[in-house]
Amino acid sequence: LSLVGGWRRLAGAYRTIEAPTGGKTTRFVTGMVGASRYKRLLTITTNDRGMFIDIRWIFRMGHPPLFIPWRDIHNARKMNLFYWEFIAFDVGNPRIASMRLPSDIFVGTPVFVN
Repeated sequence: LSLVGGWRRLAGAYRTIEAPTGGKTTRFVTGMVGASRYKRLLTITTNDRGMFIDIRWIFRMGHPPLFIPWRDIHNARKMNLFYWEFIAFDVGNPRIASMRLPSDIFVGTPVFVN
């Protein structure tokens, strides 16, 4: 999954050993990195600096924790797929990978959504 979807490419630029401090943490998040779907496997912490993304320990092989600063999130747009409302966005400039996360993750963050 990490190779196909782009987590490995993201880890090349955004891998972190830093633990998130402050902010809002949401567990058991379903999201996508590229074409890879992570159903209720992600923990997302947002704070004033950016977004920490971690995966449940049993799936961690090939998926190191990530920290993505807000300034590296581009082309954010709100989308719907049946009952799922999410924000699709690109990470990096030039783009390293695309992601899709539930829209409520971004409430109170500086991400501008079209």
